[in-house]
Amino acid sequence: MKTMVVVILHIVVIFLLIWLGITLDGKIKNDHTWLIAVFSIALGLYTTVLNFLYRRWQRFYLFVNRVLLKLRHTHTFWQPHFHFLLGKEPEAQIIEEVWRHFQTGQYGSATMRNKTPKTLEITIDELFVAKLRLGQNCVDLQFEQKLLVPSHLYNEYRRKLSKLAEGIAGIIKPVSSKYGIIVSFDEDNRNPYFGFFVTRVPAQLLQTFQVTFRLTNDSDCFVEAGIDRVNIEGGNLTDTFEALSQILSLTAIPQGGLK
Repeated sequence: MKTMVVVILHIVVIFLLIWLGITLDGKIKNDHTWLIAVFSIALGLYTTVLNFLYRRWQRFYLFVNRVLLKLRHTHTFWQPHFHFLLGKEPEAQIIEEVWRHFQTGQYGSATMRNKTPKTLEITIDELFVAKLRLGQNCVDLQFEQKLLVPSHLYNEYRRKLSKLAEGIAGIIKPVSSKYGIIVSFDEDNRNPYFGFFVTRVPAQLLQTFQVTFRLTNDSDCFVEAGIDRVNIEGGNLTDTFEALSQILSLTAIPQGGLK
């Protein structure tokens, strides 16, 4: 409420200054001196208030960074990792079943790169490599390298990965699952959430930074934010990919965390 009052007063003062400048400009010399002076004062007030809001009001900080994110970040890097816990040792036939599942082509053109009794490596559309590994009472699915995802394809990639995780889980039938995606940004751009959690320490002086939180009290999905990346992990497929969507739009804020 206090912040809104400041914003409203700021707008009113700027309009009053502009009106005063135009009035005095017409009555005194009509050479635009007063108009220029008043505009300069108004601009100074405007930038001062914006700076104050950016540093003190978290909603405004996120709004500005959402705009900058759309302008500067044409893509992000994703590294999915899925963990399926079984009640027994995984059967070797899972490898063949998963390979046949990929051969349906619903995730793209699949090519087997390597296969052993406990591992399977598949290249999809010659763009990325998925690795399936049978462990002790578990099955892991990881990607060999980060996926470069253009911003206009975020929803399409989310749907594909969600469908992939759901398809693999349908074959394996795990007792429980853990779905995770690491989202990282360009080397020259820090994690946009960085300033939301750390506002008092200059970025160039901070050596390490990590914070882990849940978006709501009843969610089992955790968001781990570091200096240059965000890791999302959860046991519920829908919640995990919904959190990913919020991360990419800078709306993944803990419940009650905004002022």
